Amino acid sequence: NTSPHGTASTRVERSWNAAFSLSFLCVQRHNQKQEDASQQALAIAANENDFKEIISSESDTKSAPQSLFKLGQLKSKHDPKAPQSTYRELLTHFPQHPLAPQAAYRNLEHLFHTHSTHVIETGQRFLVTYKNSHLKPLVMLMLAQAHQRNNEIQSARILLEDILIFHPQGSWSEKANQLLKQLK
Repeated sequence: NTSPHGTASTRVERSWNAAFSLSFLCVQRHNQKQEDASQQALAIAANENDFKEIISSESDTKSAPQSLFKLGQLKSKHDPKAPQSTYRELLTHFPQHPLAPQAAYRNLEHLFHTHSTHVIETGQRFLVTYKNSHLKPLVMLMLAQAHQRNNEIQSARILLEDILIFHPQGSWSEKANQLLKQLK
């Protein structure tokens, strides 16, 4: 039962490990080829149908969330309301993707400009979910303006003061200063 290469069960185990490793490498290689092809498709996509095709056929690749975001951008050129469902789809299926904060911000921006009653709730959810986002001071500014529109002056003042304290650099701090002066 024992040979210079070990027991029969050891040889079977080594053989199984080698087959598993080879299989794993093949799957990995296939996934990389699929990822490369989807990135190439994304690079040449030019219209809504191209992006929709990538989203449906490459839904498990990195190109899907990028395609959703670009599709939203493309739709917004024709109709400001049109990209909202696309951005929500990105947020639903890829909430941790690096483009998620931008999609959430664009969705919030739409709510703000349409005077939606959901803007404050959605903005607060953004601040919790994407607390390290570079868009945070812009969301805080938008929320302050929404509070001001609702005559919630104290809430607006707190947000504007927080912008000046925690985010003093940038055009948002100038705008926050202007709005604070108007509230006094």
